[in-house]
Amino acid sequence: MNRTVFAGFCCLVGIAIAGVGCDLFAQGSEDNRVLSGSADLGDVGRFVGPLKLGSLTVSSDQVMSGPQHSINIAKDGFAWLGNGLLIRNGNGQDLVFDGTNPNSQSHTLDVHYFGTGGGPTSISGENVALGGFDIQNHAFGGTNQFQNDAGNVTTTFGGYWFQRGVYRDDAGVNEQVLEQLSRSGTNPVSLQHEASIANNGTFNRVNSAAPPVLRDDIRGLFSAPLRLIEAESQIAERRNALFAVAPAAPSDAGTLDLSGIDVTVKGTSITDRQLFGQIDLGRRMVGAPNETVSRSDDLQVTTFGGDDRTTRLRLGNFNETSGTEIQAVLNADTDFQSADATADVALTANFTIVGSQIGTFFEGLNVGSNISTLDSAAGQNVQSDLNIGYRYAVVDNNEAESESITVYKIDNFDTSGQAGRNFRVGRVHSKNTHTNIDVSTDFIFDGSAVQAVTLSDGSGISGEGLAGENVTATTTYNVHTKSVQSSELEVTPQGNVGESAIEIENTRTLSGGQLQATAFVVGASRQGNNRWYLEPDQGLDLAAGEKVTLTPTFDEVGLPSGELGRNYRTTFELEFQDGFEATQSDAVAGTFNSGPNGFSGGRFDVYGSDDTRQSFSWVVEKTVAMEAASGSVTLAAGTSLRDEGVNLTNTTDNGTDGFITTVTLLDGSIESEDETSVELSLTFEKLADASENEMGARGFEDLASDIVDVTGLDGNLHTLQMTYNVDFEETVGEASLLWFDEEDENVLDDGAWVNAVLGNSNIASYDLDADTIMFEGDGMSMALSEYLSAMQYRSSYTDYLFQTEAGAPELGAHGFDAENGVVWAVIDHNSRFSSFAAVPEPGSASLLGGCLVGLLLRRRRS
Repeated sequence: MNRTVFAGFCCLVGIAIAGVGCDLFAQGSEDNRVLSGSADLGDVGRFVGPLKLGSLTVSSDQVMSGPQHSINIAKDGFAWLGNGLLIRNGNGQDLVFDGTNPNSQSHTLDVHYFGTGGGPTSISGENVALGGFDIQNHAFGGTNQFQNDAGNVTTTFGGYWFQRGVYRDDAGVNEQVLEQLSRSGTNPVSLQHEASIANNGTFNRVNSAAPPVLRDDIRGLFSAPLRLIEAESQIAERRNALFAVAPAAPSDAGTLDLSGIDVTVKGTSITDRQLFGQIDLGRRMVGAPNETVSRSDDLQVTTFGGDDRTTRLRLGNFNETSGTEIQAVLNADTDFQSADATADVALTANFTIVGSQIGTFFEGLNVGSNISTLDSAAGQNVQSDLNIGYRYAVVDNNEAESESITVYKIDNFDTSGQAGRNFRVGRVHSKNTHTNIDVSTDFIFDGSAVQAVTLSDGSGISGEGLAGENVTATTTYNVHTKSVQSSELEVTPQGNVGESAIEIENTRTLSGGQLQATAFVVGASRQGNNRWYLEPDQGLDLAAGEKVTLTPTFDEVGLPSGELGRNYRTTFELEFQDGFEATQSDAVAGTFNSGPNGFSGGRFDVYGSDDTRQSFSWVVEKTVAMEAASGSVTLAAGTSLRDEGVNLTNTTDNGTDGFITTVTLLDGSIESEDETSVELSLTFEKLADASENEMGARGFEDLASDIVDVTGLDGNLHTLQMTYNVDFEETVGEASLLWFDEEDENVLDDGAWVNAVLGNSNIASYDLDADTIMFEGDGMSMALSEYLSAMQYRSSYTDYLFQTEAGAPELGAHGFDAENGVVWAVIDHNSRFSSFAAVPEPGSASLLGGCLVGLLLRRRRS
């Protein structure tokens, strides 16, 4: 099982990965250990890093009667602080403040400075100089506490996060190692860090003991053409932490007080300055006539970096010659203390380029002896070489060569089109001595087991374009194809899974001797409420016969309180692609399988993988119910009711005939012109308390729910769902959400209970008896029964969304879920709502697909 993909997916879905670091643990009834220490290093002056500035002695000198917490500082551990200080254990061994030792203990740590604008990829990496600094009495601070996944309060201090990923391109040839350090300028510990990488890919790392809120940053892990591949790399790895508490520390483990440790230091961190300057005469073809270079030029010697970031150099005046070939003159001393400092050198050239001598050449003088330093910075390395003059290259025509290759493809998928993948045709010689030619190794499968491919000038081979270049190279290689058995993923369940566990299995059976693909994640996303995350019980690189279980987990910490319940929905999507592990022994004998351009074994996305991509989507939902006769909530502009909707269940004493009605807002977005919040209010009323107009209205006696009055959402597209009162042992033939229309001139004087979508803003008018409907805007009309039937879905709202291409609701869509006894409608108006439901009697007429109440009436079931 590939554990890298597991680690990457854990980062993706917010699963904690325990890191390494230092432990704080309880041993019975223990006292807190206090560390203290200070170092006044004074003014260390200007220095070139990385440089040890001094030492800091850290002591545990508080003698207590009982056991104390132990603190372990790893031998390569360090704390990298936001002000640039680097405090390191440079003793070559772990330092242990033993909790069982009642005596005072002390250890020495090294003090370095690395700056805040960049830094090393390791302790011994390259320093980034950032100029002067003055850190006065910098205390390490007190305790830093947070709550871990188990709900326990833990303490951490110092340290950093290191993450590493190895990626490869679609061809399976090129690999790229991406490493990132994370730290914070305001907090010594960076609890969360995201780093952008090449080709718009991202990889995300979450602290193993971080608060659950950090799980909300979930997004796709991969972006073509780079994909994570290396099994040994850890995507989230905590290491080299100087002071850290184990995430599993119990809540009564106490605190680690480091406020007594401080450092005072002043100085200027700089880097070595470099001077450079040459004139490039370009590349020439071999065989050209000898060329005499007789010219005068003004060459500008340049540098980089300002005075506060880089050492100061002086280039003394000189007048030097190399026989009669080159003369270089600098008339006055020039100081280099800033990035824009330059020195103008007068060059006179008189030499011959020999057309028959292949290679890269330099004609000039080394004037490095004239460089001196204006600094006495510790660690400075003064430049001693500075070549002033001309460079050029004489190159020969290049040729391409090749060997036979093995190309793998999955099963017998369509192999038309370009399919050049896991190989490369080599070039003879380097561009230092030969022209640079490009070789396109793409080819088209013709279905044969072996195919000869010939490349030539204009057909797969192109030259550099130098004057006199002659591209005549031709090379032929044989392509051997080898089949790999694809994966077959079976997912149970799919679609709307509620809170059910999801099982993904590669149902392919193992067969001896045949290469078989594993399915691995190449894309993952989450859309919706950030309280949900997926937790796998093993890796997600599935070989034949392997399976994994994903458990939807809801973080209930800090659920909002109020007078309305909440319903949470999240959509998870995973995309798998096939790949396989192969060695040289898996290739056809005699094919090109070794060397810098060959294949020596490893993991591949093979040709045909695009055909074998398998995508799955799940919706997980959770309802936190509220029971009351009425309730309200303030919703901010931009709130998504799909991600976090609201619900309310009527009380028993306010219900009708003992039936308890539940209303849920499933979808929609709160929008207002002035971006202000809205007050959403839901109020239940039993049918016996309806107004005289409502009771006398057409369709009232068919109502199958209590009445609910909704305010606050007028003009906002939203989806309203309501339960209805019908015996579940009987099959419901028709059901719909109803709206009380008391004002429309086309209905009876006392109003009517009609399908809720007829109150939407896109409806101009309707006539129940004439069976007509007219729409706003274009004035289009049609049969009312046809419109309602066309917009009806006999499914749950979630299943309806799966049927829509974009997964977005359409104004006027409505439906019912007979299995769960609910009706729903996509509307954009407030009003008073109820429901209609009917069990067809044998031989009864159709209910005209959408509940045309008034055309066919039934008495409400008792």
